[in-house]
Amino acid sequence: DNVTLVEDSAAVSDVASIAVTKQPTKTEYAIGDALDLSGMAVTATMLTATAELGEGEYTVSEFDSSTAGEKTITVTYAADTSLTATLK
Repeated sequence: DNVTLVEDSAAVSDVASIAVTKQPTKTEYAIGDALDLSGMAVTATMLTATAELGEGEYTVSEFDSSTAGEKTITVTYAADTSLTATLK
């Protein structure tokens, strides 16, 4: 039999929470602008360590720039959608 071992950076059960630890570089938008997440960092906290998540490890809620005002964006951990963080 063949067995393939794959290193998992953070098992789902090991992640206790996620947080936006660095805001995106662009934080002000004109009506109609698209969301730019460049510079944003999202960190997972486990029992004994923290790790920065890659872009494919989280999703970001829709961004509505059709009206003026402060907006809240929700970041969701892809492997466990009960873990979320927000940014304004």
